[in-house]
Amino acid sequence: MKKLSARARNGINCAMQINFPDEKCSDDGYTPEQVSMMARSEAMRAPNLGRVTLAEIEDWLADSGLGFKAQMTESEVVFETYKKVAAELLKNPDDPEQLSNQFTLLTARGPRNPSHLMMARRCYEIAPKNFTALFNLGSAYHRAGDYKEALNCFTRAQEFCPPDKRHEVLAHIGLAWETLGEFTTALRSYDQAIDLNPNDPEIRQSRALALIQSGKMGEGLFEFECLYYKPARKPISESGIPRWMGEPLDGKHIIIHHEQGYGDTIQFCRVIPEVRKRAQKVTLAFPPDLTALLKTSFEADEWVDEKGPFKADYYCSPISAFGAMKTELAQVTGEPYLWAKPIKLPPRGKHKIGLVWRGSAGYSADVERSTDLATLAPILEIPGLAFYSLQVGEATREISKMGLDGFIVDLSPAIKNWADTARAVMAMDAVIGVDTGVNHLSGALGKTTYTLLPWACDWRWSRGSRNTNFYNSVTTYRQQVAGDWSHPVNDIVKNLRGWF
Repeated sequence: MKKLSARARNGINCAMQINFPDEKCSDDGYTPEQVSMMARSEAMRAPNLGRVTLAEIEDWLADSGLGFKAQMTESEVVFETYKKVAAELLKNPDDPEQLSNQFTLLTARGPRNPSHLMMARRCYEIAPKNFTALFNLGSAYHRAGDYKEALNCFTRAQEFCPPDKRHEVLAHIGLAWETLGEFTTALRSYDQAIDLNPNDPEIRQSRALALIQSGKMGEGLFEFECLYYKPARKPISESGIPRWMGEPLDGKHIIIHHEQGYGDTIQFCRVIPEVRKRAQKVTLAFPPDLTALLKTSFEADEWVDEKGPFKADYYCSPISAFGAMKTELAQVTGEPYLWAKPIKLPPRGKHKIGLVWRGSAGYSADVERSTDLATLAPILEIPGLAFYSLQVGEATREISKMGLDGFIVDLSPAIKNWADTARAVMAMDAVIGVDTGVNHLSGALGKTTYTLLPWACDWRWSRGSRNTNFYNSVTTYRQQVAGDWSHPVNDIVKNLRGWF
């Protein structure tokens, strides 16, 4: 039976864990077909993920010596893989192959951990001329926020890189330059990677994001959302209806549907009126917890369930409509476009402040954008401000853990959908939070909003200005050092004291 390389095993195990973090492929586990599909998608969001061929996947599935069943739940796959690698490291803690396996397994998902960089450094010291060791070290530095050292490692890795991995190394060099804000240099690296492998859609999409950040939003969004779009696992993507690429919509019927994160839909649903001007018929297909919000602000010829069935000439998402129309940033107006009636709250303090400190854990970069409630403590010191949590889910427990029940009012019992969240936001004098759907909603409603951004912030926020074309009422506060929220939080404190 064919013995798989460490790269193949790492790639397959990671692919099963990370490619679709927001959705389970089935209730009873992953079938071989699903594993094949996931592994082939080759997610760029895990820099250490190795490319894996279908033949390697089939060999792996057939290799009973690895001890994996044909169908396993995600947690079973993670646990079994971890046990196997741990058993090998118990025998030899300096086995570079198993150190690499462990690093790949641990970094594929989850928050940063000091052990990640430690493990990568140890593996590198044992095998300094090993390509995987050096490449993983670059990935570890990137995750730790040391992007210059990550760039150094990726650059040095070229010396030991096998020919079939050169395009990946160049793509990660591009990613490092992009994260450092050197978008022109990043584009050159991406172009070199594309020259070596022109059929890799992941690299094409990474280049498109760098293009957007270089100031060419229309061209970049068109490439990302249209030319090199990777279909989402949604019913409408499997309906046979073509995706709108900017064709004339005279006499045509188009469906606009929810495709990505809630923040994406809330930010770009402003495009609905423009699409309605162009098309004969517009159908809106959104999840129920968004539909109630959008119905208060937009008209449509038809509202349908996002699960279908569907019948139309084209479909698009709000953000892909921006791409199809090649909308430039200068064309975006920051005026409010959503509306909600505020909830009634009893008098309390001089000013009401809504707080959001965590986003969805399913988002691949959540560890960078989210924080904990304790980070906002300097803001809580300001007299006269009454605080309200706009969080839902597990994050609300931090209020009790810090002993702040009553001091911070937990509004989650009153929040069942996005319309409820909008009503809560409208009752605030200002909203302070990390880069989540709630802050996009606050900006779309025209509410004064202070948005905390990680150092390597998302493409939609300007790195050179605290203002944004997307929302006139939003001011951004970006980390000066990756992972350190103290400076942006202190700046918000200064502004709040001056404002109030």
